[in-house]
Amino acid sequence: MTQTQQIRRTAKPRPATVWAVLGAAYAVFQIQLFTRWAANGGLTSGPERDFHISTARATAALVFQGIAVVAILAIAIYVLRECLRRRTVTLNAAVFIGFNSLIWQDPLFDCVRAFVVFNRSVPYVSTWGPYLPGWNNPDAKLLIEPILAPSGLIMGILILWVWGQMALTTWLTRTRPAWSGIRLWTVAVLFGLIVNVVLESLFIVTGMWAYTATTPGTTVFAGHWYQLNLLHALLIAVTVPTPITVMWFHAHRKGRAPHIFRGSETLRPAVRGAVRLLAGVGYLNTWMLVFFVGTNLLAVFGGSMPADMPEYLWPR
Repeated sequence: MTQTQQIRRTAKPRPATVWAVLGAAYAVFQIQLFTRWAANGGLTSGPERDFHISTARATAALVFQGIAVVAILAIAIYVLRECLRRRTVTLNAAVFIGFNSLIWQDPLFDCVRAFVVFNRSVPYVSTWGPYLPGWNNPDAKLLIEPILAPSGLIMGILILWVWGQMALTTWLTRTRPAWSGIRLWTVAVLFGLIVNVVLESLFIVTGMWAYTATTPGTTVFAGHWYQLNLLHALLIAVTVPTPITVMWFHAHRKGRAPHIFRGSETLRPAVRGAVRLLAGVGYLNTWMLVFFVGTNLLAVFGGSMPADMPEYLWPR
């Protein structure tokens, strides 16, 4: 066996390339998905806005939209300046773009039934769920997709959650160096859960969204429109911020490139930047699909929609 043949046999695919290929596939899929949806009137159609909502809740919803826009712009400026300062695509940039590429997955909340319903006083469009393979919700005509918040085009805000978890793990490794990995990540996931419960409670109380299904023994205020599914909250904490924080933590501790960037160091700068951004898209979209598999399992075994669900969340 020649040396060249031996190198070819032992060479492993670059993680950055693998994730970038996945990211490109997700991007192409999104383009055709939204093209088909828009061509069939998705941007102009949607359920009627015939419902009652208090002035206080409507105002809170609009204020939330404004806060979300300001936050996403501030994060975008910070990430862009970081990339310009370092003259390379950073992990923050890849994660931020990855989060913003998740909008196409929003209808997967309601793949088999309405699981999460949104405030209808905010700008929205009809769902593109029917254009997703395997999506089969009998209430498709009643479902909406918020343009901005609490979902939609401001998904990049989720990076704040990751930054919080990163800061916690950094502090713990400095102040609790004897802690095992299991203890460290248990606390990190618990932090993610607490943050999620606080934020979701705020969204629910202000009427931004609501859960329609319960999980016996793990749902607070079960049977009411303001119920909070703690098992689902834990699922989010495990699959959304934690995989990114784990990747960053191990790269930081070992002094090497993050997993999704490994193998991109030798590429030309322009190519390296594109590969890293696409790798972020591939990584985030894959983990979000894992999250939605769990979500729909909870939806299948969840209870019926609360009888007191307000009409601004779900038409009667």
